[in-house]
Amino acid sequence: MFITPAILTQSKKTFDIKLQNYIKVFSAIDIDYCRKPFTQHNSISLISILNSIKVYSQYHKNVSFGIHLMTKNIISCIKKILNNVNTSSKLRVYLHQECNQEEIYITTNLLKTKKIHTGIVICVESKLKSAEFYNLFDEVQIMTVQIGKQGGKLNIQSLDKSKELRKYGYRGIISIDGGVNESVINLIKKYPIDRVSVGSYFQKVRDINDLKIRKNILLAAFNN
Repeated sequence: MFITPAILTQSKKTFDIKLQNYIKVFSAIDIDYCRKPFTQHNSISLISILNSIKVYSQYHKNVSFGIHLMTKNIISCIKKILNNVNTSSKLRVYLHQECNQEEIYITTNLLKTKKIHTGIVICVESKLKSAEFYNLFDEVQIMTVQIGKQGGKLNIQSLDKSKELRKYGYRGIISIDGGVNESVINLIKKYPIDRVSVGSYFQKVRDINDLKIRKNILLAAFNN
């Protein structure tokens, strides 16, 4: 199981503090970019996110940065990403299947030309599409809480989508996002999930030593 912390905040100061701490503990970090009306609240700007990635990727070349685009305007976002971040960086980009389908195909092709890891995200309330659709992507990320906020309870029914994807014949990475803590690990282990994106469980921690402890607690629970 691969564990990735996720940052979601409206504060640039909080974003920088979390990013600096996470880089010291994790080899991959997720960053949530939210925009109304797709989500209830806005996060910090995409340019602020990209500027930080540009700086930190120079000094932490082995760290993978994942940008979760919770917005309808995915084409303009992809253009900003490609224009502002060195595409040789370990970059991951996640689109929502609830966006315009034609724009999804356009942006996916753009990302593929740059050999950027591309994921498609499924909201809690959404149903699965075809196997052909998911096989376009390196990763399928299943939302297990409502998008755009942290601290929600894991939606158990959403985990069933991972089994359905494997029945479809999907062989890429399957990840979940939301509601992950030590109390639900044994449940998650029953499903074919490769990666968990963890938000509030890590984001509420301020001390880096506590951050390491929480990471080790989750790893031990997954490996037990």
